[in-house]
Amino acid sequence: MQIKIAQKLRPYSHRPGTKCLLPGTTHTFEIFPACISTLGQEIPLPIEAPIREFTVEQNLENGTIEVWGQAANGYFRYKLAAATSGMGWKLIPEKGALAPIHSELETRKIDHTSIERLSLGSHKSLDWELVSRRQLLVEILPVWFRLGQLTPVPSTAIHKDSLLDQCLNGDLQSFLNLFNAGFDGILNPLESDHRHLGFQLPPVKNQSPLCLLSEGWKCIRSLFIAEQKQHVQVLPHLPPEFHCGRLLNVQLPIGSMDLEWSKKRIRRVVIRSAKDAALSLGFQKGLKHYRLRKNRQDKGSQQSVDQPLELQKNKEYYLDNFTA
Repeated sequence: MQIKIAQKLRPYSHRPGTKCLLPGTTHTFEIFPACISTLGQEIPLPIEAPIREFTVEQNLENGTIEVWGQAANGYFRYKLAAATSGMGWKLIPEKGALAPIHSELETRKIDHTSIERLSLGSHKSLDWELVSRRQLLVEILPVWFRLGQLTPVPSTAIHKDSLLDQCLNGDLQSFLNLFNAGFDGILNPLESDHRHLGFQLPPVKNQSPLCLLSEGWKCIRSLFIAEQKQHVQVLPHLPPEFHCGRLLNVQLPIGSMDLEWSKKRIRRVVIRSAKDAALSLGFQKGLKHYRLRKNRQDKGSQQSVDQPLELQKNKEYYLDNFTA
């Protein structure tokens, strides 16, 4: 019994001047067909008008920004990647007459072992202009959740009297308010409501706007997982709008966990233990039993939700058939 997520998180935009964060860095890039702007520096590119099919893609699978299009002087394609040394970056040409920038730096690869992954049942294309117009959190939150984990900002306390602070209550409208006031481009974080939408509170207060990502993903996580020592509450604040979904590679002190739910109720859980431990699990109200299997061929046995699960190091446990 494996739980997988097929969707690849690659939000994109066709708008010249799209702003987005390079995953794994704190650098925001504003990308035009013939120019890249970052840290107050403008880098011209040998691309000639007219431009067709211009696309900027923030690839959260491999941690790059990929850009392509058709220019008068030919098709072009390049990517921006984080460098292994410090917070540097490099431009890597793939097609067209572009020269590499910072080519002496090796690119950094994403370590997927500790990254959690969320799906809320949406499989629509992530054209970010359309995503922003639809205002559906089932599309927005999985991207926000992943990009937040890839943003290298130290954890910090969330300041009171900010839109980010309001997200701690788990209200979905608070997440939408923060999304509208606190981001432009493809989830590029902002210090203020620069579009003057009428919000009385700032996105963050006395903090870097990058906290919208580095702390925001934790607020999203709290809707699905709550931890307290050796107790884990599964789907503690599941909004009815998220009637189905999957959360993979949840990092716990005892190992990791995968979840799947449908029709607003937990359906399957996979636990991978990293040590011997007794784990107490909490589930939604009304659920009293589940089937426990210790391998995929095991027929399993019924287990009470009130009974702690005794884990052995380097073992997998499969929980399903949840009943009242």
